[in-house]
Amino acid sequence: MIVKNIIAMLQLDDFYNESYNIQIAKGLYSNPTSYKEIWKAEKRRRILKKKVRQLEKKLNNGNK
Repeated sequence: MIVKNIIAMLQLDDFYNESYNIQIAKGLYSNPTSYKEIWKAEKRRRILKKKVRQLEKKLNNGNK
C-alpha cells in the first residue's frame, strides 16, 4: 500500500530539483531509449550536478 502511494506521488511531477533519493527513483541512472528520455535524463543530471557544486561551494566557504 505504501509503495503504491509513493509510486503514485512520483508520477505527479518530474521533481527535478529535489533530493538525491528522488532523483534515483525518477531514473537518474536509467538507460534512456528515446530522445525525450535522453533529454530528461540529461536535464536531471545537470540540475543535480549544479546542486552538488552549490553545496560544495557553501562547505568550502564555511571552512575558511
